[in-house]
Amino acid sequence: MKYLLLLMPLISGCVTTSVRSFSDNAYKGHQIKKVVVNGGKSRFGQQLETRIVKKVSPSTISNSYFSEFPPTRTYDGDQVQQTLLNKGYDSMLVIEFKGGNKNTKYAGTFNSGSASWYGSGGYGSVYGSGMSIPMYTTTANITITATLFDLRTRKKMWVGNFNTNAKDFSANIPAMAENASNTIIKDLKTKGHIR
Repeated sequence: MKYLLLLMPLISGCVTTSVRSFSDNAYKGHQIKKVVVNGGKSRFGQQLETRIVKKVSPSTISNSYFSEFPPTRTYDGDQVQQTLLNKGYDSMLVIEFKGGNKNTKYAGTFNSGSASWYGSGGYGSVYGSGMSIPMYTTTANITITATLFDLRTRKKMWVGNFNTNAKDFSANIPAMAENASNTIIKDLKTKGHIR
């Protein structure tokens, strides 16, 4: 048990997402009512799409792009715009995967050992045991751009650049998508686009 407590700082991970975003002056504080979220084809983008659709406040109706436009054929921009407007959507959030990487580095070795002596009167035995556990640290980084479009004008209402970093056990797609989706939603709320 004491070894597990010693290892906890080494094996625990964390995820952070930094953001730099802007709202167009014409749309500052403009609140959307119904948004379709398009995470693109990347696994990370699809994870973001799913999480954002689930987490957006009930006052803003959201749906997945692929539930509206299954990837069974090609749709042109005018067709997408008209279909979404006819269904009452006023905006589209497009997520673009820009790149990412994952690195694993050797962080040292955890050594442990013990020895015991058994015997009396000058006779006995010595028993010993030891173990060495190589330790590694993993870091991951994913960069995306998210853009909120006004469907009527096709103008950008809001754009954000997001950089998600994770360490060790958190360096996985679901944990990073969870953190990034929370950051995107928080930023959209801060800018007044959703409640």
